[in-house]
Amino acid sequence: MILRLGEDGRPAVEEPADLKRFKVVVEGRPAIEAARARLGPLGEMPDAETAWIAAGALADLAGGDAGWRAEFAAMLEKVKPFGWYDEATGRIKAHVEWVD
Repeated sequence: MILRLGEDGRPAVEEPADLKRFKVVVEGRPAIEAARARLGPLGEMPDAETAWIAAGALADLAGGDAGWRAEFAAMLEKVKPFGWYDEATGRIKAHVEWVD
């Protein structure tokens, strides 16, 4: 799954069925402050390589049905022991990719 932060300022989820990988793609190589603004309430970007995304907001944006949401919840449980999901904050860790 990819959370794309487009130059138009609207985040979009791509490949929501691919729950084996997750990354944030920032288009246009803006300054990190602008990328953080694009991310808005979806999460936080502590540095240029890492983002923490609110799982609930991501699921809402992906628009998955009940079956997809069950698979998403199972994925969160699987990655929790590896530090990729913080249950206390409800956020998923993602690698950030910057593209032109």
